[in-house]
Amino acid sequence: MSHLKHLRPRSFSRSFSTKPSNESVAALQQDMERLLEHAEHPNPEENASLQKDGTAITTKGQLVTIGGLSEAKAGTVAQFESGASAFIFDLRASEINAAVIDHPSLSTSTVQTGDKIINYTPKSVTFPVGPATKGRVLDSMGNPLDGLGPLKDVEYRRSLVARVPGIASRGKTNDPFVTGIKKIDLLSPIGKGQRVALVGVPGTGKTTTALNMLIHHAQSDPNAHCVYAAVGTPHGFHAIVDLLKEEDVLQQFTLVCADRNDSEASKYLAPYGACAVAEWFQKKGHHAAVVYDDLVSHATSLVNLGQLTNMALSERTRYLHANLLERAAQMSPAQQGGSMTAIALVDTPHTDRHHADQFAADETYQLGQRTGTTVSSIVDLTLTFDAALSADHKWPAIDVSGDAAGRPTLASQPKPLAELSQGLYHMQVAARETSQQMETMGEFGLNLYDEGRIEEGKRMKYWGKMEEMLLTGDALSLALDESDREWNGTDDEFAHLPPVRLGGATGFPNMGRARSSELYVTLVAGALGHLNHVPLQYVQEYERFMWKAARLEEEGKMMAGLDECMDKNEVVAPAVAEQIKRFVGAFTRDYVASLGVHAVGESLVPAELGGRHQSAT
Repeated sequence: MSHLKHLRPRSFSRSFSTKPSNESVAALQQDMERLLEHAEHPNPEENASLQKDGTAITTKGQLVTIGGLSEAKAGTVAQFESGASAFIFDLRASEINAAVIDHPSLSTSTVQTGDKIINYTPKSVTFPVGPATKGRVLDSMGNPLDGLGPLKDVEYRRSLVARVPGIASRGKTNDPFVTGIKKIDLLSPIGKGQRVALVGVPGTGKTTTALNMLIHHAQSDPNAHCVYAAVGTPHGFHAIVDLLKEEDVLQQFTLVCADRNDSEASKYLAPYGACAVAEWFQKKGHHAAVVYDDLVSHATSLVNLGQLTNMALSERTRYLHANLLERAAQMSPAQQGGSMTAIALVDTPHTDRHHADQFAADETYQLGQRTGTTVSSIVDLTLTFDAALSADHKWPAIDVSGDAAGRPTLASQPKPLAELSQGLYHMQVAARETSQQMETMGEFGLNLYDEGRIEEGKRMKYWGKMEEMLLTGDALSLALDESDREWNGTDDEFAHLPPVRLGGATGFPNMGRARSSELYVTLVAGALGHLNHVPLQYVQEYERFMWKAARLEEEGKMMAGLDECMDKNEVVAPAVAEQIKRFVGAFTRDYVASLGVHAVGESLVPAELGGRHQSAT
């Protein structure tokens, strides 16, 4: 097959030139434009011709070496007579290397020496897109996994290779992507079309957080569509499907799954299939969101493919991830105004001394560290998950202190929240600086109170209460509190309301998702200093009861008006803002009276009014 090198496309031969001329570079750019145009708008007549002269020369695990197939191109798929499909990724002068895509446990995934190719089209891998993918679970090639039969009315199959949107076709990213998670929406808000990385060691709640973000996005916009790509994950898709059914948003989701038992080629292709589905909805003017769970597994699949043919591909992962994430964008009104928000999960290795000393030379360990660094340099916002917060059941375990704190992007936050979140951010910065000073003073055996810095100590305690209110807490303890604690100050006016559901039987708990209007009420309470009167252990309960009371104020008219301001992204009218301030003040007085204790400064003292928590005198 030495003659194959003469049959390769012109661009391949030029790519190996060490001293390209200006003419060759220009020709190469034209070839790349032509290939991209062909991938996005394939010619059906050209793709109808099948090339059947390929044969499996050797097989070794997932690797298949193919002879013949003179028109082969990298990034295409060949189907063998056994029913197995193989992804062609390495073209050489005398042979072609491909990786089996099908699940290793399937009988059809076996390729024997001498098996002939019965179906091959020289076009890039494609994925089915359109309304037919709604509510479906697909593999990396778009084949259904949910047992609901084949996809019906597929509009067309979109190539996994796509052009990154240019600057001229992009719009402003000032439309809020509301997640319902307080720590994100208040301290690290996201705009539609942005790229976000959830980085942390395994087991810190990144998948649960990402799923809650998608669910809230779907519930906030009936026309939104969410795509979840499972790449090398240990959990199956059944628990996620049950969760989406429970939240009644399955029809707004598409799942593309390649778990850890799937082939390397399948895990490599899955994120691109998910991106293709989200891009279709984006180009139709919808607001799509896609989660890649996770990109370390995706990088590992590429490295493993390279190892099949003794190629070092670890350095290429950064370019592939950059191209994949750059396809997320908010399009301009001239381009239908749709958006695609990308959320990339990165399972970084443990960085403690024990793991670092033991696995520092391990290639997988290094790949995980490198992927976390490179992905963070690509995205617009990185949210770092802390193992200590996760161990303490402080969900979500997002670290908002020190260098791990996200950058505030108030332009992508609803205007009513942006007015108050700026003060919250300044409070956070002041508390962070005071905390650093306390650490320095502690090295010398000093503390703030001994030095007479009482006000700074009070600010630290107040920020501690604000941090507590940003958490969802432990789902089990909150559920028990909800059933055991009854606020006597309301004459049982909340008895007809459904309880707050903080978890389910799916293994992916509801992280106490909140509406933007509820977050506004929370910020008003924090800005006016009302948390000074609420003991730390009651802060989360205080917030939940306050939200319920707000929904009942004036038969729901107050919160309905606030919801309308959030939907229209308008500043709250002064009269409505004053009404909310009066409500929060009155509610706080009634709530603290029902507790029987006050939090004044640093200590708790008995209230003059009777209460079930009042100390005996």
